Amino acid sequence: EALPAVNAQKLTQILDDAAKLAQEADAANNADGLKPRFTQAAYQERAAEYQAKAADNALPGPVAFPTGEVVYAVPQASETWPKSIFVVREAGGETPTAPFGIMLTQSSARDTYKVASIVQLTPDETLPEAAPAEIGAPGIDGLEQPLLIAPEELAAAYADVISNVDGSQYAALFSPDGDSLRTQIADARATVSGEIDANAARIEFQTRASDDPPFGVQTLDGGAIVAVSIEEVEKLSARTQLATLSVQGRTAALAGASSSSLGFETLYTNQLMFYVPSEATGGAIQLLGFANTMTGARQLNANEVTYG
Repeated sequence: EALPAVNAQKLTQILDDAAKLAQEADAANNADGLKPRFTQAAYQERAAEYQAKAADNALPGPVAFPTGEVVYAVPQASETWPKSIFVVREAGGETPTAPFGIMLTQSSARDTYKVASIVQLTPDETLPEAAPAEIGAPGIDGLEQPLLIAPEELAAAYADVISNVDGSQYAALFSPDGDSLRTQIADARATVSGEIDANAARIEFQTRASDDPPFGVQTLDGGAIVAVSIEEVEKLSARTQLATLSVQGRTAALAGASSSSLGFETLYTNQLMFYVPSEATGGAIQLLGFANTMTGARQLNANEVTYG
């Protein structure tokens, strides 16, 4: 059987290199320095935070890349590519925080492993039992037994749960235990909706799967740890030609303006890490951790606004 190409020492070197590049890029506020070790949503989110900070230096920068001990590692054992590695690493530093879940991916034999997703895990989260790192585990391509939901359908299903809550056809598949993201999004939307003048503006929300493919590795019980990402779109538009809509902070920084007679569209990216049980084992899909970042904002065009 195939064995993982990355041992514990090599994995630590990869993570330390990513941490060094992140630290340098954070200090320079320059996303170009991330490219050798970051990709997909992990790159997009950090780059967006640099862009916002460049426009408004008072905004906070990204959360520091973890530098502590590796406490859980599942490299994919495969002779084909792409390959994934799931790692849990302590944050490091003086202030104790929940560890981070990191999904690394290697596109081909000649490419370096890159951070595709990084989330802070839910405190006291229990991870499923996995094969020892020196043995590795199969990836999520070509599963011997189906998961509760196919990896490529996972992001869209969870996005539907965010949109429709208990009315979603997928609601029963996902455990609400430890899933604070649902509450966080619902509370944020309620706050925004309550702050606008309904006579002058309307607010609309959409949640959708991102274009990023799923990454993951299998666990010993036939399930899998899967990383996906979803996007939230928030559209604030004018109801009347006399309205002037205002935004501030990161929205204004990314949109390049703090007021508009038409409105604004804001994009949030959520990196998500799930444990998905096998269809045979059953149970519920568990959200292990997430990262939520505003990754885009723009002013609306005239053809995107309907008055009345």
